[in-house]
Amino acid sequence: MGQRRTRKDKIIAQLRRKVRNVPALSDTAEIESISVGMSEPQKASEPKPSPSLQGFLSLFSYDPLLIRKDLLKTLRWACLAFMLEIGLYFFLR
Repeated sequence: MGQRRTRKDKIIAQLRRKVRNVPALSDTAEIESISVGMSEPQKASEPKPSPSLQGFLSLFSYDPLLIRKDLLKTLRWACLAFMLEIGLYFFLR
């Protein structure tokens, strides 16, 4: 029996199918697009991700406040463990 696919796995598979189905440019079309790009200056604009890609990216992004909270909690636990270790060292000496 295979493992159950998660939502993330399904989205990744869907995006892979989309990438495979995009037709590749022929060599002459690439050369024409390169020569046109060199002769006409274009405005630099920020590429906007497609809605499906935006949903895919949001799966891997976390709120910076949550990351900060987790790091501080980990730091507190590490300090507590370190202080306990030192305390036990001096107590049992």
